[in-house]
Amino acid sequence: LGLRKNDGRAEASGYAEEANNSWKTRIKQFVKTWLIFPDPKITWLPFAFFYSLWLIKKYKIEYIFSSFPPATAHLLALFLKKCTDVKWIADFRDGWCCDPLDPAIARSPSRFFLEKLLEKKAAKNCDRLLVTSPDAGEYFNDFKEKTFLITNGYDQDDFKIAEQGLKKFADLKKCFVISHTGALHYSHPGNTPRYFFAGLKQAFGEHSEMKEKTRVFFLGNLTPQEKKMAHQMGLGTRVKVLGLKSHLESIRYRLISDILLLIDRPIQSRSSYIHGKVFEHLASRKTILALLPSGACRDFLEKLGVGEIVEPQDISGIAKKLWELFCKWRKGGILRYELTEKELQQFERKNLTRKLTEILEGGSQ
Repeated sequence: LGLRKNDGRAEASGYAEEANNSWKTRIKQFVKTWLIFPDPKITWLPFAFFYSLWLIKKYKIEYIFSSFPPATAHLLALFLKKCTDVKWIADFRDGWCCDPLDPAIARSPSRFFLEKLLEKKAAKNCDRLLVTSPDAGEYFNDFKEKTFLITNGYDQDDFKIAEQGLKKFADLKKCFVISHTGALHYSHPGNTPRYFFAGLKQAFGEHSEMKEKTRVFFLGNLTPQEKKMAHQMGLGTRVKVLGLKSHLESIRYRLISDILLLIDRPIQSRSSYIHGKVFEHLASRKTILALLPSGACRDFLEKLGVGEIVEPQDISGIAKKLWELFCKWRKGGILRYELTEKELQQFERKNLTRKLTEILEGGSQ
């Protein structure tokens, strides 16, 4: 496996600035980097190991399935693989070292080296290795004979249930509705709505009609700073931070929206993952405004022809694209895209589960 250089994500997430603020912060970072290794779930490993051994023997389990994150899940599976005859499927739904979520990995070359060894151990010893994007598959090229691509997906039944609760949104029918679902910094350190808010503010300043008609909703676990950001930028009357909502409620907001917002952190190297939320965005058949750097997710949307893509930090570009989409909405109402049923169904969870079954049974890639 080829090592990737530090792409500056630690600085982008604010960790570099925090490192010099206080001795408490430095101690906290030391503990996170070296004492809680590879992640906070490590304290659960000994208990999980012995209990899992008991379950495997009692129920004669033939397959174990581990999913990253957390990294501890793959370590547990590795130990079980060494101690039993089970077949191990290792799922890398996010990047461990190729596109790390944990800023501690990017901060410390020594920590990166150790995690790289663990990642390679997992890839070498598992029987099947699952990835969610072509870029991630290329990263594991040394193990391509057992690497399989299964993307994230959506559940059509969830959409059928969610459609039954849309009447309460009737007052938004005459509004230009933009929604973002899911966490930002808490999910991917360095991810921020700041540039979107700046672009929105610029568009509002240039087009008063757009300001009157637009409503923006953020659903998900946001940081205290993210929650305050819209008000600090003078957007509080048009942007609502709704906090955590149920999965069905997040689907309802997708269905009543005109634009679905997708934000990723600006990074120097290619991003290797495709956001899981993208597939429910696709199932809603609404226009996706994607603020993305180069990488797997951007390539995926461009290939399908469903995303309006802008560089994450291009404030003027964001403002211009928002105005273009507003004008289209004003002329024709709901903004939709055309994706054939065949194209969409390949991401339905029942079909993805069928593909996983074929892989477990020794099917081809």
